[in-house]
Amino acid sequence: MAKSLKFKDAISLSSRPPFHNTTLMMAFAGCVILVMHFKGYELMENFGWYILVASVSHHLQDAQRRGLWLWPFATKPINFPNYLILSYIFPLAIGSLLKILNKNIIKVKYHDVLLV
Repeated sequence: MAKSLKFKDAISLSSRPPFHNTTLMMAFAGCVILVMHFKGYELMENFGWYILVASVSHHLQDAQRRGLWLWPFATKPINFPNYLILSYIFPLAIGSLLKILNKNIIKVKYHDVLLV
């Protein structure tokens, strides 16, 4: 959308690129997770979880400047302390959810290892 590889052009866009819609990316990741879960493709289901964590983390970083774009609404920009807290808690929450769902856990002799 910036029509150039210059960083200045990329950060001064008048509108957001389509994949910066947080709702769209969360829906896409959710669809990948659900479809692959019901098809039994655990590796591809994991890919959906990775997409979810990576896209939300990136969107939180962008939200410091413009806020989250949760279609059809947008939030106010997130201040830096809230960004740090959310970017730390979200992956931990997903990891805890996966542990509760008994996903991606390798049984080791003395400890459970969660691969996220």
